[in-house]
Amino acid sequence: MKKRLMIAALCSVFMALPVSPEAHAQGVNLTGTWQVKNDKDPGVTVLKLSQSGDSVSGTWQPAHGDPSEIEKGKLCG
Repeated sequence: MKKRLMIAALCSVFMALPVSPEAHAQGVNLTGTWQVKNDKDPGVTVLKLSQSGDSVSGTWQPAHGDPSEIEKGKLCG
């Protein structure tokens, strides 16, 4: 369950990124704090991400539960 929530939160962030050719050419950087809201849950999941090249790491704090580390994340595509 916890893994599915993390995947859903990360997918939400990635889908919210601009996908214009100009943004893609500039190389979007995910570093920062992201808040992810879900229509089914009134809470907010907080992602604190750090990106170096195509590697992503950080933490995610679900609205209900303990924080978890994000390790060995990779951007591709």
